[in-house]
Amino acid sequence: MATRDILVLNTTASRAETQQGSDTVRLKGTGEILSIENSSASPILSFKSDDSQTILEGKITSTGNLTGVITGSFGKVEGKTLIGSAAFLTNTDKLGTLSSSAQIASKITGSFRAGFQFSGTISGSGGSTGSFDKITATTFAGDASNLTNSQITNTLSSSAQIASDISGSFNKGFEFSGHISGSGASTGSFGRIETTTITGDGYELTNYIKEGTISSSAQIAADVSASFNKGFNFDGEISASESSSLSVNTLTAHIFVGEGSALTNTIPENTISRSAQLASDISGSFNKGFEYTGTIKGGPNASTGTWSVGGTMTRTNLYKASGIAGTGTKNAALGVGGQFSEVFTEEYDGTSWTEKNDIIQGRHKAMMTGTTEASIFFGGSSDSGVGGNKSCTEEWNGTNWSEVNDMILKRCSHQKLGITSEAAKAIGGQGNPADQSTVEDWNGSNWSAGTAVPATQAYGASTGTYDSGIVMGWSGTATYCWNGSAWSSVGTRAIGRYQRPVAAGTSNNAWIAGGRSPAVASPSYAACVEVFDGSSWSSGPDLPLAREQGGSADSLNTGTDGGMLFGGTKAASPNYLTDSLEFTDGSAPVSSSFGKVIATDFVGSGANITNIPIPSGILSSSAQLATSISGSFNKGFEFVGSISGSASSTGSFTHLKATTFAGDGSGLTNTALDGTVSSSAQIASDICGSFNKGFEYTGDIRTAKGVWSEIASLNTGRTNPFIAGNQNASLVAGGGNSPASPYYTDNSEEFDGSSWTEGDNMITAGRQGHASAGTQNAAVFAGGYIHPGAVACTEEYNGTSYATGGALNVARWNGFGAGTQTSALSVGGQTPSVQDKTELYDGNAFSQLPVNIGGTSNITSGDGASSNDALAIGDSPATTSVRQWDGITWFGVADTVENDTNRAATGTTTDFIAYGGSESAVQTTEQFDGSSWSVGGDYPIATLRAEAGSQGGGSSAWGVGGAGPAPTTHRTDAYHYNSYYTTGSFGRIEADDVQIAGDSQLVVSASLQLPVFTSNSGIVSSSAGQMWFNSTTRKLNFTMDVNAWSEISAQIVPRNGPGAIGSTGAFLSVGGNPPGGGSPYGSQCTELWDGTSWTELNDTNEDQADRGLVGNSSDALIHSGMNSQGSEGNELWNGTNWSSGPDGGSGVGAGYASGTANAAIIAGGINGSGHSQNCVFEWDGATFVAGGSMPTGRGGQGQAGSQNATYSYGGRLAPNSLTETTIKYNGTSWSADVNLPSQQRLQGGAGTQNAALAFGGIPAGNTLTVEYNGATWQQAAALGNGRYSMGGAGSQASAISTGGSNPAGSETYIVTFLKTVEIDGV
Repeated sequence: MATRDILVLNTTASRAETQQGSDTVRLKGTGEILSIENSSASPILSFKSDDSQTILEGKITSTGNLTGVITGSFGKVEGKTLIGSAAFLTNTDKLGTLSSSAQIASKITGSFRAGFQFSGTISGSGGSTGSFDKITATTFAGDASNLTNSQITNTLSSSAQIASDISGSFNKGFEFSGHISGSGASTGSFGRIETTTITGDGYELTNYIKEGTISSSAQIAADVSASFNKGFNFDGEISASESSSLSVNTLTAHIFVGEGSALTNTIPENTISRSAQLASDISGSFNKGFEYTGTIKGGPNASTGTWSVGGTMTRTNLYKASGIAGTGTKNAALGVGGQFSEVFTEEYDGTSWTEKNDIIQGRHKAMMTGTTEASIFFGGSSDSGVGGNKSCTEEWNGTNWSEVNDMILKRCSHQKLGITSEAAKAIGGQGNPADQSTVEDWNGSNWSAGTAVPATQAYGASTGTYDSGIVMGWSGTATYCWNGSAWSSVGTRAIGRYQRPVAAGTSNNAWIAGGRSPAVASPSYAACVEVFDGSSWSSGPDLPLAREQGGSADSLNTGTDGGMLFGGTKAASPNYLTDSLEFTDGSAPVSSSFGKVIATDFVGSGANITNIPIPSGILSSSAQLATSISGSFNKGFEFVGSISGSASSTGSFTHLKATTFAGDGSGLTNTALDGTVSSSAQIASDICGSFNKGFEYTGDIRTAKGVWSEIASLNTGRTNPFIAGNQNASLVAGGGNSPASPYYTDNSEEFDGSSWTEGDNMITAGRQGHASAGTQNAAVFAGGYIHPGAVACTEEYNGTSYATGGALNVARWNGFGAGTQTSALSVGGQTPSVQDKTELYDGNAFSQLPVNIGGTSNITSGDGASSNDALAIGDSPATTSVRQWDGITWFGVADTVENDTNRAATGTTTDFIAYGGSESAVQTTEQFDGSSWSVGGDYPIATLRAEAGSQGGGSSAWGVGGAGPAPTTHRTDAYHYNSYYTTGSFGRIEADDVQIAGDSQLVVSASLQLPVFTSNSGIVSSSAGQMWFNSTTRKLNFTMDVNAWSEISAQIVPRNGPGAIGSTGAFLSVGGNPPGGGSPYGSQCTELWDGTSWTELNDTNEDQADRGLVGNSSDALIHSGMNSQGSEGNELWNGTNWSSGPDGGSGVGAGYASGTANAAIIAGGINGSGHSQNCVFEWDGATFVAGGSMPTGRGGQGQAGSQNATYSYGGRLAPNSLTETTIKYNGTSWSADVNLPSQQRLQGGAGTQNAALAFGGIPAGNTLTVEYNGATWQQAAALGNGRYSMGGAGSQASAISTGGSNPAGSETYIVTFLKTVEIDGV
């Protein structure tokens, strides 16, 4: 056998081997001679040599046995088993382990006979023995019965061990620390026992006095009966049954349990259990009065509560707050989800809403329970029908949502009970009627079937805890209460409600609000509130605005005062709400009788107070100060307060000065109050003689006019600055201030009501303004102009300094802004090209809205109350066009009087002013009241490019800066604008032009005297409703508006039979058959008319035709008019896109729909066989239900009105005949009405049930237009082109017709001219 120094790699076997099988491998050398490494190249075993020994470094693990007679030296040996005596093992100090006695032999034998210590375990078999002088151990296992001389503290194995110690030697007592236990038969006799704990009833103990414990009166009889006749202290509890009695002179205790009604002579501080306890104190000792610091008032009372406005939700798409779910209190609430598949989560902190992380599955009409830190959100729907119902459940941890186990059933518009995320009930819901009374219980992990409610529960309200709550369904007025084990019927409500009203409170103290009700007039939105006291319902405070489909914070079982509601929809457009309403309890009435009451404040009318003294400033009758006045004040006296009296009250004073006089003051004499005339007698000497035949006045006497007044000037002159704030807290920043470079200023100034002071400078270099919004201490300024071009930068101001905000998407200047720092508009402007876009700022970034301003596109001026309510006026080039923004779309309103350029404007959509525009002449101020423009006071100076601000309306506005008149280029002037109202009393008025805005403001003592003219020439102005008498013709004349049709541009895709809704300024045309027809009949086309031009919008999902369209341009339903689709082609419009709607309705063509997107009627139609139908279906925003059938089948008719007030006229009756008949619908049934002037069908229709319009139709070429006034039809101006199968919409005074046949054009029906009517026979 050879010895070799190398190894050979066997590549076949993948291993190292010796060169020959009989060889021996030799490792030689010093230091490290072999190293074995792992896959990371780290050594795990190495062999080293120093010529005298070999050292192995690393761990060696063997799965077998190491045997042999060998010796070795190891640093450490670890083994599961050692076989052998191991007697020669050294350094084996393994705690608690002995492998043989040899290991400790040297320590035990001889050397430790005086004792030794051992830490470990000594064990043995039953035959093991040991002999020790003394053993001390922590634990003995076994009975130790053979131990002798064992005086182990606390251990007794038998009585024999202590027998000698007890008998005799401890007759004076002994101490023992441990446990003495025994069986039921054990006994013991001791002179005295002192112990910490006695287990058992101890009833046989005698002579036992445990401090604070008395088991029978016998134990303290001797102590009480004589020794404690002067009182004693006892620290413990004294309890007794109902018949127990106790007689003591004085009893002092921390707590009394029970009503204490039989206690006498009890005067606990601040505690009165009944009036008898203080009767003796009041009847005599307080006969001279007593003092009380505090408030005396009634308890909480929800019936007299109030609603207050809270914060506005953050979501910008308003419809997303409909169908929202909520939980919490008015100080900490969550609002989640919304129509139709909204994923929003918002948290309310008692002041404002903050957006949180989204839910996973977007849906509306869901329910939730819990708090802002831990809640669950369950059920709901992702569309408007039951097909979108969900069973999913999500859990909120205060930061994020996570999916948990689903409900058993899919539920939508259901109800709930519960105030935590660990215990909740899901009750009823929309869908299968059999499921609408079922209940599911949530235990924090899973849903299980619960106890069903006795009646259907869906679209209703509920409040309370998992174990105690009330539910109110939509069927009837019943209320059901859950007591933790069963349901019972409790109070009946005054009205039934549906469409998800909201509730808050407990099962004994709750309110229900909103929803819709058959007891409320159409459109059935309920503002009324009802309050529950645990047994009956009563009226509560009405909501400020009726609504449905809102969310609520149900107070988490804290009562009515903790509740609030938010979001939902209202009747008027725009329908959707994002506001919050918080509820606060009122107080119940109280009554008291006192000899005299002195208090700092009295709250209430005090109508029932008698014998009231004379508090300073209050006089209830003259007798109260009669003695004070007679004689003593003959030289006058001062009195601070109010003096009031009835119509017959009189008073005689030499001189009277007061801040306010209420009444006409007609009997006052010698009144020299500057600027005030209370009757003609006061100025008689000035008038009499010169004006005894009347006087002439050239000008306007108006109900409202404004005046500008000068305030302190700016420190820096400027044009087109940024502005924010109100009259007494104004902010001006930036603007142009030099005709040469650098042109602009970055300076800010603030006004405090008296003077301007310089504030912080803007971050970006000075610039001319664009969009301004907010207040003096919370403003946002976006865009602007820095030579030579527009900028997109945005800055926010907090009252002290500026910070950078999110930039505009399109840089621009001019234009305007509106809203708040966290919700602001950027409107119009130039880039330098004219911009027709609108952007919305959410406090972080701007988003460009998909809606153009429309109208006459130009550089606009404007303002608004919020980002959902603004007005834009024409600016450059000059125009009178005005557009209004409602948060969804822009639409046209009344034109301005003037068409100047570079005007300043401010206010709201119902209180707005515009002024300036010329640097060469003073310009008037125009004022808009929401319907028309009128002329106000002139701006004091000729100026252009000024800016104006306001909060609350243009009637209280301010204006600064501007340019002009030349050569002034940058003005420092500043003014306040205030509207005022005027009244006048005249014996007779003669005027060429009398315009009366409202009858309520005109009071005459005799019949109204008409103006008299000799001719009609030059009399008619621009106003309808003027009336006069022509003395030459002896005839009465009046003026009236006259409508006429005007051709406008045709639709982009001309169509026959489109659906049509809206107004002349925002009109939607949907579907219809394109030129050339086709099969199937219809199209997917959607177009919008904005008052100026047509814009093509997103298509419908299916072909649509005929007049089943209801709603407006931003919220609509189209009911399929395609016989081929049946009742499955319905679609919903959200202002941007169409989505599939729920199945239902008539499913036939040539019917007509009227109403809104949430309350509509679809009547009649013609089926695929050509037969007219009499079916009627009503739409409630979610489902179709059958209505009252028409008297006979009718199709292709005209129609106007609403769901519960419909007017249907003309059309084709069964089997196949034209008709001139008309019928009216009252929400339940149809009745015949006055006929049309002629037979017609497929005509256009618009208006209401009592102000309808019919135009065109078959016979072909028909141009007839007729108006209905509620009693008769009257012929009006004819269509420009005869046509039928057109779409029509609008009002009787302002309508639009589009599409149809021969040809497929468009026309508007608007006021075109003023007509003078002469009445014969006078």
